[in-house]
Amino acid sequence: MLDQNLQSKKENLQSRRARLCLTGLRFSAYIGWTEQERMDLQSICISLELFLNGVPNATRSDSLEETICYGYLTEKIKDRVENKEFRLLEKVAATIEESLEEYKPLIRSYEVRVSKANVPIAMPYEAIEFVLEGKGFYD
Repeated sequence: MLDQNLQSKKENLQSRRARLCLTGLRFSAYIGWTEQERMDLQSICISLELFLNGVPNATRSDSLEETICYGYLTEKIKDRVENKEFRLLEKVAATIEESLEEYKPLIRSYEVRVSKANVPIAMPYEAIEFVLEGKGFYD
């Protein structure tokens, strides 16, 4: 009976999935296609959804070393984006994607969302957003 309970717990752990979501991170960057747009810092909003390879050991150990440190990751993103110059949201998303590199073993797939509310288009809108999805770090 004990072996069945252990097997059941093991199967339950294997069937669980985990995601880490960082939502609505705000940074300032010089961004826009025209020089006029890039003259002033503009606010951009970044969200990440990281689909993990299983459940991190940190759920049992309560140890930061066994998961993705979102404090460190947000600082890494800030260093790559804050006060830098970009023409396109697409480039910002690709730059953020590079920040995930060291976490490859933990990430099954991901979604990077970058939005900007101050876009020179002549119609009402809330924001313009670019979404970059990736998966298969093991491919």
